[in-house]
Amino acid sequence: MGKTNNDSFLSSLDKMLKDTKEKGSVTITLKRSIKPENGRYKPGTKQTRELIDVEKRRSLEDPARKYPVVIHAKSDDVKSSTEVDPTKAGQYENSLINVFRLYCFKSVLPASKKIKKPTAKDPNSKTSKKIEARKQLKKMRNIKKKEKLIAKRIALRTNPNKMEVEKNK
Repeated sequence: MGKTNNDSFLSSLDKMLKDTKEKGSVTITLKRSIKPENGRYKPGTKQTRELIDVEKRRSLEDPARKYPVVIHAKSDDVKSSTEVDPTKAGQYENSLINVFRLYCFKSVLPASKKIKKPTAKDPNSKTSKKIEARKQLKKMRNIKKKEKLIAKRIALRTNPNKMEVEKNK
């Protein structure tokens, strides 16, 4: 997978996107690169963790500091990555956006299949009659509940002492 130079990464990304246009996917990851002074470190060692902590502290102290960006692209069978220098990041961003414009925006993508709307069911079928009967039963229950509630409210307005009697029971 080794890191390639920026131009060859763009061409490999272009090829990946072209190959996966009909079927497949491309995963692109962008990360801030933290390099120690000597250029490399072994992951998982105490020295590496200390270097990362030092870099985190430096980034908090100087938020304007710019870091290189590592870009990984991976499709089903191809992997590629590059590291972009912070001084050339603006130019490279424009090149990357142009590659995405070719393959990733709606105007370029093939038209999607139209989704068929479900057709109306036959009103005379057994299931539609059952559903309609349930709806009517539910409406009747709601009407009865409302009538009981209204009757209770009227009874309370006419005889407020009745409420106190009901509470005591």
